[in-house]
Amino acid sequence: MKKVYIWGTGRIAGNIIGSDIKLESITAFIDNDINKQLFMGKKVFRPEEMLSIQYDAILIAVLDDEQIMKQCISLHFEMDKVIELYGNIKTIDTNHDYDFIKKIVGVKLANKIKKRFCLIRTMMTDTDFN
Repeated sequence: MKKVYIWGTGRIAGNIIGSDIKLESITAFIDNDINKQLFMGKKVFRPEEMLSIQYDAILIAVLDDEQIMKQCISLHFEMDKVIELYGNIKTIDTNHDYDFIKKIVGVKLANKIKKRFCLIRTMMTDTDFN
């Protein structure tokens, strides 16, 4: 079984469990809140504790994912194993290996993640120049 951790114990993590990811497929959670010990019946680790834990993937499921990504980098996490699920404030997808993502979360969720980073622009028309 894959060792998959979700970083986040809030609304986004709660919404994704059950709808896109089965709770049984999650090993545990990660959170900066030292008061959180359990989430959905699973252990919550501090980010620093992950330095001594083997994992196949860490799924970032928080609104401020940019700050969490910076923290992952500063802690020297294996960034090729870190997957941003939402990227709410970004227009560029930092996830690169969608074959890996599909193996971790499945094709349906991988496609959903990829579509979140698409920008829709309208075509320029003659009226734009007047």
